[in-house]
Amino acid sequence: RRSRMKLLFVIHQYFPQCHSGTEQYCRAVAREATRRGHDVTILSLDPWVWRDDPPLWLRDEPYEGLSTLRLRHWEGLSANDVLLDGHNPVVAHKVASVLAELRPDAVHVFHLRRLGADLLDVARAHSKRVVVSLTYRSAADTTVAEWDGSAYHVLAPLPASRDEDGTLRWFR
Repeated sequence: RRSRMKLLFVIHQYFPQCHSGTEQYCRAVAREATRRGHDVTILSLDPWVWRDDPPLWLRDEPYEGLSTLRLRHWEGLSANDVLLDGHNPVVAHKVASVLAELRPDAVHVFHLRRLGADLLDVARAHSKRVVVSLTYRSAADTTVAEWDGSAYHVLAPLPASRDEDGTLRWFR
């Protein structure tokens, strides 16, 4: 029997405001992990990045029974908006404080848009495991990869499968 894990799922946007492919995938994995007895917290950017009232905040807005931390990062805090996907020290610093408080056993990153790839280094420094799902094509073609600080190492494909009752499962 596997032990209960504390999991942090990181995604650029999430329900109820945003609900496209990556959000659907993250939600399915979160539901399955919860069904299996794990503690799941979702960390997502607040979708209203142009609002500066206040420019940076973090609050818990539970969704479907899951702790869903919303991080507002006003785009005006960055000197170069184009670089936010790769380097976002303001978000990385805020996420480091979340990781220090939550102390998750694993961080699963679903999408880093506007969060900054440097968040992966922060996650690695605060968690035993960091998993990155590459979900840009479609969830059915997802690859699970691990970031070692300099490169992704593909671990395995994670195809969807259906249970006997037709329920779509994303977790093995």
